[in-house]
Amino acid sequence: MKNSLKKIILGLAINALFIGMLSLNFGCKPLPTDNKTWQGDEQVEVTFGASTVTVALKGMRISTYEDVEGVKLSDIVKKTQLVTNTKAQGCFYNFIAVDAYDMSKMAIKWQKGLPAWDDMQKGYFYDSGSSGGLCAKWEDGTQPGDYGRFYNVRLMNGGIIQILEDDVL
Repeated sequence: MKNSLKKIILGLAINALFIGMLSLNFGCKPLPTDNKTWQGDEQVEVTFGASTVTVALKGMRISTYEDVEGVKLSDIVKKTQLVTNTKAQGCFYNFIAVDAYDMSKMAIKWQKGLPAWDDMQKGYFYDSGSSGGLCAKWEDGTQPGDYGRFYNVRLMNGGIIQILEDDVL
């Protein structure tokens, strides 16, 4: 009985080691081990055409990027159900902060496009913990993440994400 138990434990350990090695060799990321959710009362409006949905961030799943915890921008858009996943992929996204900062105006000025769906899947709202409040952050490898500047919108608690069918350029 003891030998059988040892063989089972050894077999499980070898399988775990093998799976771990596969993850390292093929660049797989481990699955999230926690289900942290946003606890604050922040909210944003999401608009598409004449439709508007207010999205409360409270209870939404948190992701971590560069040690910053935030809610994925694509999760916010999905929560509204204003557009299907297929439709969302062909849209562009403008951000208007509560201080009237409008990303589209800066996109025109700097001759850069608005974030597309691929960018939204790698963008986050996080609490800056300062006067900036709810801010956008983007992963490297996205246009907003690589260019930065006007894409890093702040003061978005109560702000608006506009879903647009066409870019502003």
